[in-house]
Amino acid sequence: MKDGPANECKHKGAAREPKPVMRSSTDDGGGVNILHLISAVAVNVMIGVLYGWSLVIAPLEEFLSVSRGTLSFVPALGLACFTAGVFVHDGIVRRVRLPVLSFGVMLMAGAGHLLFWFVPSYFGLLFGYGVVYGFAAGIGYGLALALARGAPPPIRGWALGLTVAAFAASGMIVSAAGAVLGAPRNVLGFFGAIGIAFCLCAVILALLLRRSGVLSIEADHQSAGPIDVRPVQFLLLAGGFFALCYLGLMGVSHGVAILSEQNVVPALSSLTPFVLNFGYILGAVLGGAVAARVPERIVVSAFLLPSMLSVLAISAPVPASAKLLSFLVIGLGFGSTVPVFVVVLTVRYGADKAGILFGRLNIGYGMAGFLAPAASGWLHDLSGSYEIPLWLAACLGSLGLLANFAGTHPRTQVPTRPVRERK
Repeated sequence: MKDGPANECKHKGAAREPKPVMRSSTDDGGGVNILHLISAVAVNVMIGVLYGWSLVIAPLEEFLSVSRGTLSFVPALGLACFTAGVFVHDGIVRRVRLPVLSFGVMLMAGAGHLLFWFVPSYFGLLFGYGVVYGFAAGIGYGLALALARGAPPPIRGWALGLTVAAFAASGMIVSAAGAVLGAPRNVLGFFGAIGIAFCLCAVILALLLRRSGVLSIEADHQSAGPIDVRPVQFLLLAGGFFALCYLGLMGVSHGVAILSEQNVVPALSSLTPFVLNFGYILGAVLGGAVAARVPERIVVSAFLLPSMLSVLAISAPVPASAKLLSFLVIGLGFGSTVPVFVVVLTVRYGADKAGILFGRLNIGYGMAGFLAPAASGWLHDLSGSYEIPLWLAACLGSLGLLANFAGTHPRTQVPTRPVRERK
């Protein structure tokens, strides 16, 4: 005879004993699982090599004999697939055991790089780096955030900030190596080495997570009630988010080339990814703390306005060091997007709605990831310089500022108290 509901509940814990479960953001007890935090940081350090793209754009252009616009479609596709991976990661993280998932994601990311190593062609780069690696990186990014959310509430914010900041570390490391050694001359060997590093990391992470004692993650329990979102106000908020992402991703994909065109010496221009990613780390670590202290209605503008002015400074006749510093400010704004907008969404709609709404907001990242590299490269080919792409970025920054001011007028705020009382 089958057990009744009472007996099912009674034996539920025993049935799940072989598969220990970590509750992510709803578990208030216990200490931090240090192996999970180390794994989260390691995953993001590895997949963050995505942000070192601008260092290899010139060698790839020469190796493949393609135009800047054609080549720029590769990171655009990669960032679009990255967004798709982030979008679907939650269901995958809930269904696949952590050691298996980490091994599969890292192996898939390595395979994307190795595909170009084995098939050295534009198609090999487009499919291997753009599709395979981009999608794996998106799932990996979601996995890293899920692991960090398992930290107890007192340190959860710092754990998330550290994990997001780690995403930019690879870009800094690759750029620092490029500043010392120059742009990689053997671009195939460069992609092959990264692919092998991913495969080694896959084994190490699987062993770490297996030893952690917590092999799976339960989904956060979102409120079942409807989300009271005013579409216009939410779209205006998304405009500021899109603008910050566009400025940052233009720097990620074309930063080195922009400064090289302006006759900045290679020793400085090759530092662009390092400086931008350092700013990204600062924004990721400090963005949440700033958002917690600055009024919600102005915090987005506090990051977007300096970023827009920095784009204008890059195209202005200022010293090379000032242009490089401008990329630091752009990176600061770009890195702030996750912690700042999560705080803003929490203030407006409540903590139980912030996660699912940020997933919707993150579509703007995918749009910026597709448009910023491709549009900048296409306009460069059309006009022969980066002047028009820079002015376009500044205009989008201005529109994002206007949208943010319009969307944060006191009369447009969503009344969170009545929404909670309608349950």
